[in-house]
Amino acid sequence: KESGRTKQRQNQLRSGPSTSFDKLATFPAKQEINIFGETNGWYHVRIGDSLEGFMHHSLILIKP
Repeated sequence: KESGRTKQRQNQLRSGPSTSFDKLATFPAKQEINIFGETNGWYHVRIGDSLEGFMHHSLILIKP
């Protein structure tokens, strides 16, 4: 499991790995996230204890 944080002003969390899926939430920059996998350039992420969805890789800065 990797971790990271969002890097744009507005970061969309989606229900699936493309923009055709519903938006679940929007997060500001520097939101801490956990990364569980990747599908076609979209990370499967968890924010907090229970909110899961997908964010495009361009929105996320992976922690070293």
